[in-house]
Order: sequence, then C-alpha cells, then structure tokens
Amino acid sequence: MEKLLKRLSIHGETYFDILQENWADYSFSEAQANQILRKMRKTLDYVPTVIYQAHERVIGERQINNEEKVLSIHEDHANVYSRGKAGAQVEFGLQLLLGENLDGMILHWELIDEKPKNDTQHLEGIVARKNSLPSAIQPTYIVGDRGFHSKKNESAIEDEGMKSCICPMNPNELRERLEEEHFRKMTKRRAQTEARIGILKNNFLGRKLTTKGYNNQSKQVAWAVLAHNVWVLARQPYIDLLDTA
Repeated sequence: MEKLLKRLSIHGETYFDILQENWADYSFSEAQANQILRKMRKTLDYVPTVIYQAHERVIGERQINNEEKVLSIHEDHANVYSRGKAGAQVEFGLQLLLGENLDGMILHWELIDEKPKNDTQHLEGIVARKNSLPSAIQPTYIVGDRGFHSKKNESAIEDEGMKSCICPMNPNELRERLEEEHFRKMTKRRAQTEARIGILKNNFLGRKLTTKGYNNQSKQVAWAVLAHNVWVLARQPYIDLLDTA
C-alpha cells in the first residue's frame, strides 16, 4: 500500500502540473481550474504524513499523539474523543451539544470546532443563555446526566434563579435526591433526550453531514434544528401555540 500510494502521488503531481499549465485547453474556467488545483494540492500534501502515520501504527506498532493524527483528509477539523462505550471507546468527528425543553424543542445547540470538552465545561454557557430566550420558554429546571454535575455548575444554575435536577456524581447525594418526587420525575425525563438526538440525526440531518468544512456543517446543523423545531411546534395543540406566542 505504501508503494502504491507513492506511485499515485507521483501521478497526482504530474496531472497537477499539466492542469496548472494547460487549464485553458480544457472546458474549465480559471476559477474552476483553481478550485480543482486547491483540492489536489491539499490531498497531495497529506501523502507524506499519511504514509508516516500508517508506518508508525501498522508496521512499527507505535502510538501517535491525537494532535498529530490525520483523521480525515477531507475534514481536517475532525477530532478524536473518548466515549467509553462498549465497542466504541473512541469516536471521530465533531462534538454536538443539544439542549431541549419538556416539549422537545431544541433551545440550545453547539457544534464544537475544537478539542472535545468535558461535559461539565458545556453547562455554564447554556445557563448564561437563559435570559436571551423568550420568557415563555425560559427554563426553570436544568436536567442532565452526572457528567454535567459539578459544584461550579450547581452554583451557576442557582445564581440564574433556576433549580438543578442534574444527576449527582456522589452516590450518597444521588440517594438523597431520589427521595424528592420532583427530582425523580425530572431525572426520568433524561431518557427522552437520547431519542431527541436520534430524531435530529436520522430524520433531519440525514445520519451524516453532507457538507464540507466547519462553517458549512454548522449551517447544516442550524437548518436542521430550525426544521426540527418547526415540526415540534406544528405538533403542539393550538391552544399551546397561542399561550407561547
């Protein structure tokens, strides 16, 4: 494979030079030719790194730092992050954060264009957005998995006049909170969020993002969230729409 990739790279450089010098002989505009050349140059420049990475991992059986890895030659902003799931300890791509209300409307979304963050680092920004939302849909409770729980987040939620129903990390504290009827009801509500992620991903995003580059992918997610929320509103009883108008 290494020899084949080097040979293909040589052919690629040859065709790059031919197109660069003789693009006017083909049915391309100058802008189209430059776009093709940019894509070719980007791919060809990856070849030495890809060969090195494959040699280190496959032949040398040596680890490579995540920061040095080429995860995708098409989406170079993709990241690797630990999920800890059975059969999927790590995943590749971008981190997407969603926040919904009781009716299933997505009130907050964020596509992370950087190294994946711990869940506790996401919540402060969500809480700070409360007052920017219309009063009819401002949250009074914050519900989340134990990964979002921290003393700092609990204080931030309280400072904004909301109540926390985030699952505590401490088992003893969790046992105490489960004695509260409202907490039990709200913490069961977390299960719906997993379904909401599946609905957005499979029905509105098309399972995989079809756009290239972070800016375009961010726009695709934004349109998907908008379409999803219109769909949710359309399913609400008419009286509810009047109450929240």
